[in-house]
This record gives sequence, C-alpha cells and structure tokens, in this order.
Amino acid sequence: MKKLFCLLLLSMLGTAHAEAAPPFEPANWIDVCDSYSIPDLPHTFRARCGFYAIDGRVIRPEFPRIESTGFGFDDHGLARAYFDYHTRVGVIDSHGVWRVPPLYSAWKFEIVAQDVMAVWNDDHDPINGKSLLLRFDGTPVSQQAFDQIDVFGDDGEQILVRQNGYVGLIDRHGQWLIKPDHYTWLRRTSCGNLLFNTRPESISKGLMNLQGKVLLPERYTDIAILPELDQCQSAIVSTDEKSFGLLDIRTRRWILPPRYQALRPFDGQRYIARLDGKFGVIDRQQQWLVRPQYDELYIPDNGYALFKATDGGSYYGVMNLQGEEVYLITPAHDHWADNFHVDPYGMVTHQNADGQCSYFDIPNEQPVPGVFDQCSPFSRYDRHLQIGRDGIALVKKNDLYGFIDRTGKVVVPLQYIDTWGNLYWHHQKMMLLQDKQQRWHIITTAGTLLPSRENILRELAGK
Repeated sequence: MKKLFCLLLLSMLGTAHAEAAPPFEPANWIDVCDSYSIPDLPHTFRARCGFYAIDGRVIRPEFPRIESTGFGFDDHGLARAYFDYHTRVGVIDSHGVWRVPPLYSAWKFEIVAQDVMAVWNDDHDPINGKSLLLRFDGTPVSQQAFDQIDVFGDDGEQILVRQNGYVGLIDRHGQWLIKPDHYTWLRRTSCGNLLFNTRPESISKGLMNLQGKVLLPERYTDIAILPELDQCQSAIVSTDEKSFGLLDIRTRRWILPPRYQALRPFDGQRYIARLDGKFGVIDRQQQWLVRPQYDELYIPDNGYALFKATDGGSYYGVMNLQGEEVYLITPAHDHWADNFHVDPYGMVTHQNADGQCSYFDIPNEQPVPGVFDQCSPFSRYDRHLQIGRDGIALVKKNDLYGFIDRTGKVVVPLQYIDTWGNLYWHHQKMMLLQDKQQRWHIITTAGTLLPSRENILRELAGK
C-alpha cells in the first residue's frame, strides 16, 4: 500500500509538472484604445482600453468599461488600469480580472513590487502626506508609514523607502534588508550590489552588497560596475571625475591605473580608453588593441562599435570586436550619429547627410536598396528579447509607412498614414498602423496583419 501511494504521488507530481503554465510573456500583448466623445461636452474625449494578444485573445476587465491603461503587462502578467477616466485606478491580470479593485486615486497609487502597491493616505496634503505599503489584498506589508516609496530594481523583490531624510530597503514580505537610519542615497547596480552615500553634502559613493557589507569605501565620485566587467568582479572608478581607472573589487588594487580621461567596457576583457584626447581599446595588461586615434568611440551594441575619426580626413563607421573597421561612411556630417543602429546580424541603420536614411548589410558588404525619410532598426538591442534574422523594418517615405525585409523588398506596402507610439515594436512583437480610412491594424514582426483595430474594439466593448 505504501509503495502504491508513493507511485500515485509521483504520478501526480509529474502531471503537475507537465501541465505547468509557461512563463508569462508581455511581448505577446498590446494595449488598444478607442476614443469616443462625451455627450453635451464638445471636444471632450475619453478612451476605452483593453489588451489584444498576438494569438487573437482579447482581454476586457469585468467592469463594463475600462478607460485608459497606464502601461502594458509586466513580467508577472499584471497591468495598472484606470476606471472612471483617470480618477480611480487598480490592477488587472492577463485574464482580465481585477487583482486590485479600482478604488484608489490615480495619482496616489503605484505598483512597487510583485503583488505590492504604495498608496498615499493623506487627502488634504498629498505632497507631505505619508505612504502606505500594502499587498494587493489590502493587508499591510509594514505597519509603518513612509515619507516616500519607490520601485527598486526589476525583480519585484525589494522596495526603496525614505524616512526622515534617510533611505532603506524592505522586501515585499516586510523584512528589512537595510533600515532607513544611515544612508541618504542608494542605487542598485546591474550586478545586484548597491551604490551608497551617507553624506548628503558629498558626491562620493561607495559599494556594498545587499547584506550591508562594504565592498568599496565611500571615496569615489564615479563607480561603474557591470556584468561585462569581469563578471562583476571589477569596477570603473574615479576619485575626481577627471581620471578613470579599473579597480579589482576583491583586492582593491588597480588593474588599469587612473590615468584615462574616460574608460568604458568594450567586451569582457578589453576597454575603451581615452588618452590625450583620443579613444582606443586597451586590455587588462595595458596593451593597446586599437591605438588611441578616434574622436569618438562608443560602447559596442550587438558586437559592433560606432566611431568617428578626423585623422587624414573626417569619416565615421563601425568597428567589430576584433578592432577592425568593417564599415565606413564618408563624408562625416552633423548628423553622423543620429538614429544609428547595428543589429546582431550586422545590419546598419543610419542617417545620411541629406537627412534621409538607409541600410547597409555588413556581412554581405553591400547597401540595402532604398532610401527613406525615416527608418527603424530591424531589431532593437535587448538582453531578453531578440527578433530572428528574418525580421522586418518599419520605413516612411512621402508621409506613408510600410515595411521592408532585409533584402529591401517591400513586404507591407507603404500605404499607412500613422503608427501607434514610435517607430519601434511594442515589446518587439506587435505594433499598430492606421490606414487612410482611419482604421487601425495590428502587424506582427513576421509581417502578418491581424484583424483591424475597429473589430478588436467591438469585442473589447462587448458589442
């Protein structure tokens, strides 16, 4: 009997594992709104809003009408949503259910961590009033009220609070990580450590971990610690905002002495350094991969670095991680760095001297046919989201929008008069286009046009 029970339990656990829901992807959703006029109030408009999924699902909250979403779904499938035209706000989930009923004043409410909200509780003095830290079910995370509560980091686990001129950290379960009684300023690095300051009259910074252990003393005017810098084991620092060096955090010894006018990461083991007014690339043994010769040299994006030089004539272009100039544009002009982008596959987007824009395919060493008034990258650099090599790009010419592929072929005709938002993808999966009949359409990164926005809103309104 005991063996049978164990087999049954293992079977249940296996089934639960197999049926576990996949992680929520904000990139699969786009928020859509419909404007309508208010009777007896000329020139006054409101908006009904909801969410549309890339697979055709439509989210409408259980209330008959939702008016304007504050932003899209986060990584946990939650979105701030307004009710009664920006006066009451709550939180809905990706099933359209109110996780937090819309009972709070819009300008007194903020999501600050996973399932945690900050609510200002003084109706008469909102500037000097106190803030409460509440769970979505309304129960307090802390019995204490704070002068200020802010989002801290991207993981939804820690919350920054300010009290009596000091800042501290509390987790979403109400446990203190750092009490607000010593530090006047805290900022989280991309490595998870904390920059800190204890003297409001000073610009000096130090570095510590989440447990409060000091890693670097409070003596530096600049500290840059990044995953690219020796996996967070070293930091670019300065003590006077003029000279920069590379410091080993564990030993506090110089890897590169503080003799450079600027220092930036190039890759994991090499750095962009400015010496005597010119930029080059140096390694950790102080050997130059690229001698200082450039007027500008930017941190690489997707494996390519933008540069400008004036030695022997003005020119600019792209360098790969081996320090080789792989693409040159001449002559340089006043807009040489405007709208410049290189995607992970070596496709350059740049603005020409005449203000128009075009593309260049570095691997194939050839320009992409076509010159446009506006160009968007085929992909936007993001650590978590990447479009495949066969992506499409939004372009504009003669006041009309359309899409091309990487060969320059038009895959969506240039016949749309407006876009929703800007020239980039909404989370890189979908965007909105308006045709000449004022109808809105959703297009995916694969070039697929979904049903018109007009039909979507008919579903959102429950008609």
